[in-house]
Amino acid sequence: MEMRTIMKSLPSRGIFFLWLLTSCISWKLQAVVHMAYRESIYRRLTIESTDSKAADGGLEEQVKIQMPRAPSLLYPQILKPAREDGIDVFFYFICGAFIEPERYLSFLETLQAKAEDLRLWIAIMKLSLDTKLVEDTIDEVLSKAQSLGFPSDGRLFLGGHSAGGIVAVQVASKRALGLILIGASCRRNNDLLQYPIPVLTVIGERDGQMGYPSAALDIFRIANVEAAYTKEHTYYYKPVVTIPGMNHVQCADGKTPNFDRGDLVAEIPLEQAHAETATALAAFLQVTTAGITSTSSKNLFWRDILQAKVDGNLEKKNFGKVLYTQSHGVEEKQVQVAAGSSLTTLNVTVVHHNLIANFNASRPFVIGGKIVIPIYTQPLSGSANTLYNLWVKFRSREAVLEDHELIGPSSAEAISTAREFNERTFRKALDLVSDEVEKKYLKEGLQLRFVEDLVLESSQKWDESDVVVGSSADDCRLYECRSPVYRTAEGLNMKLITLGRAMNWIYEDSFRPQQKY
Repeated sequence: MEMRTIMKSLPSRGIFFLWLLTSCISWKLQAVVHMAYRESIYRRLTIESTDSKAADGGLEEQVKIQMPRAPSLLYPQILKPAREDGIDVFFYFICGAFIEPERYLSFLETLQAKAEDLRLWIAIMKLSLDTKLVEDTIDEVLSKAQSLGFPSDGRLFLGGHSAGGIVAVQVASKRALGLILIGASCRRNNDLLQYPIPVLTVIGERDGQMGYPSAALDIFRIANVEAAYTKEHTYYYKPVVTIPGMNHVQCADGKTPNFDRGDLVAEIPLEQAHAETATALAAFLQVTTAGITSTSSKNLFWRDILQAKVDGNLEKKNFGKVLYTQSHGVEEKQVQVAAGSSLTTLNVTVVHHNLIANFNASRPFVIGGKIVIPIYTQPLSGSANTLYNLWVKFRSREAVLEDHELIGPSSAEAISTAREFNERTFRKALDLVSDEVEKKYLKEGLQLRFVEDLVLESSQKWDESDVVVGSSADDCRLYECRSPVYRTAEGLNMKLITLGRAMNWIYEDSFRPQQKY
């Protein structure tokens, strides 16, 4: 019976194995055909001659390479040089999210015209977060460019706009001579100071999406090490350039600013934004290619251009210093809480907690004649860790007087409300910005009014709260700021705005209508 069962099953098993074999062959043939089809498309070059004049008076020829390996992400284009003489340089540019390559053509053609001493090749690639795919695509594009005349020893620069710049940060240090970031920063992935190759950072002053604070922090950090790293480092190796009036999307065609993500209305025409940005890029490409120590007349000309643009950053540098030291001044605030006592800032020590759980469990205490004040800086959502609220647990005036005698009336009354601290912080912010910025804010910006504190009844409710900024019910141009406060016999817990946040309200946030802060 057993042998019969086996014999009867053979025909059905044979049919099954035959079907399996033919299926495998079919799948293999389909794969071969598909690969051949892809390769045939990949090898196809479409050359379009345009009637637009290049900078040297000749006709500009654009070469597009279609790369269907990942057509929804890549589709790179190669723009051939606009001139016949000069050093060959290849700039591999990665688009921002949801921005098509053709929307950058006008800007990149302006760049080719500005780079007068270079034969500038440019590849435009859609955004891909897969860095391995980006690197593979660079190899393939360079190979094709070499078949079109780009020399094997030509210089390579990588860069990108917005999210494309963030991807470029992860790839450029391995193979490029320099990195170019537009509306992007090294801060998300690497420290700009430590990045191992030259980096140009370009940010529009109306770029609310990238954020004015990110540029200011980079400017301050670079300037802060100038004594050790030299001016050449500030001006030519890690220059940060801000373009007045330019917003985030003007690197492309300027259409549809993303107001939902914080971008601001541009204050300069698109053509001016393209020209000023392209000039900064051309200068960086020229100086980095020739070498920052080169004293040729052409290189000195481009060095002067970069230096002039970086020298315009004084106010941003001062703002960056404030952002870098946002938790400073707590000692003075504790003295103001205990005004009239013998307490001085020398008797106050601040402990900056990095973990919110540890801060919530902490309290102010006295040791060795010193008051120890716990603080925590809470980053604002969407600020890329550049703007914070300051959470502080002061020792109450009554508790301070138990340890430090009352020495008589103070020149200033004791401060017992977060509202007054916030108002003083904002007045100081107005003093720190330029007259031009202050006038613009007072004329066009949403005005900030500080209202009575939100006094909470339990530490748990205070732990779960934060500073609230929202539109006023009685005035559309007025926003109200309220801070939560919790009082105990020994402590006075407050959540305050920092000086950096106050200054950024004057620079940026007040020009974002109908936003939540």
